[in-house]
Amino acid sequence: DSDYVFNAFTSLKTGRWYHIAAVDDGTTVKTYLNGVPKKTAAGDNSLVDKDFFVMRHLTPGRGVDGKLDDLRFYNRPLTEAEVAALAQ
Repeated sequence: DSDYVFNAFTSLKTGRWYHIAAVDDGTTVKTYLNGVPKKTAAGDNSLVDKDFFVMRHLTPGRGVDGKLDDLRFYNRPLTEAEVAALAQ
């Protein structure tokens, strides 16, 4: 079993709120920023039986200095339209 790292965004500006979403359909993970598709990664991305971290950096001491307002998990992949609606 190997770790899976998915770095979706290179940088976000401070002092702003962002809607960030990741949708895993079992074979592909798609990320969205403010309802807009940003990056896709293929592979076995299942979170079952794996540690899951949010707002973490692989390098110790380089975590995210920010706030998380709402974290949701769904029991099915959301469509692009659903992600866009949630970002509004």
